[in-house]
Amino acid sequence: MNTKRNPIIGILLMLACAVLWSTAGLFIKSVPWNSMVLAGWRGLAATLTLWAFMRIMRYKVVIDKRTVIIGLCVSGTSILFLIANRLTTAANAIVLQYTSPVFLVVLSILLFKRRYRGFDYLTVAVTVGGIALFFCDQLTPGGMLGNVLALLDGVSMGAVYLFTGESDEERRLSGILMGLAITTVAGLPFTFAYPPAVTGASVLAVIAMGVLQLGLPYALYSIALKHCPTLACTLIASFEIILSPLWVWIFLKEMPGTFAIIGSVIIVGTITVWCCLGGAKECSTLRENA
Repeated sequence: MNTKRNPIIGILLMLACAVLWSTAGLFIKSVPWNSMVLAGWRGLAATLTLWAFMRIMRYKVVIDKRTVIIGLCVSGTSILFLIANRLTTAANAIVLQYTSPVFLVVLSILLFKRRYRGFDYLTVAVTVGGIALFFCDQLTPGGMLGNVLALLDGVSMGAVYLFTGESDEERRLSGILMGLAITTVAGLPFTFAYPPAVTGASVLAVIAMGVLQLGLPYALYSIALKHCPTLACTLIASFEIILSPLWVWIFLKEMPGTFAIIGSVIIVGTITVWCCLGGAKECSTLRENA
């Protein structure tokens, strides 16, 4: 199985995931629905998309302890991110979510006794530093509850990377599918308490969110993990925090500040150097021998 690994394929697939995931902010701003209502209907579209992918690829749905854990983490990540975006700024939500590489390392050490190279720790630290710098001129103390939820989202997202990375592809996809289904079941009942303003544009946006921003990226992510180690996927996904404000600048004409530009250079440069120096290959070997 490992002889067929191709880190370049994994890197390209994760970059595609980052591009698709980065559209979340714009979509959330464009659909003025209650957070849980939006989570439910977006989850439904994503569940159907991933289920169709699994059917086409002939994957069975596996239900066990590992897939349930993955499912709860995926659902938590999805719901927490949506609510955090409504309670605090989008910048706060995404920068705190992308503390996930730190929590991935911490959780993997505590739960799986995983060991990393000093270079990997340094890469995580510099990446997170770049993220913090990227939003240095936007991060505010306001929306404390939203900030706390966004930080918990970072923990949940780190757990998603950890447990999916430690699972085979069938369990990985089954767990993600379960998480999207849990989100759907948790969110749809709120439709009756908070009836959404249904328009053609809002319906299309929700479908696009489910299919292009959740369902398809998760399918690509599962394939990427066959070629790249978990930490590599986590770090490459950090490109989302560069692209998300870029879409806001293009469509809402909000120009990134000087700190954002400097942070972009740091993140892109750090991850590029890490990949070029064989980070994915060497980290993969370390995982297998640990």
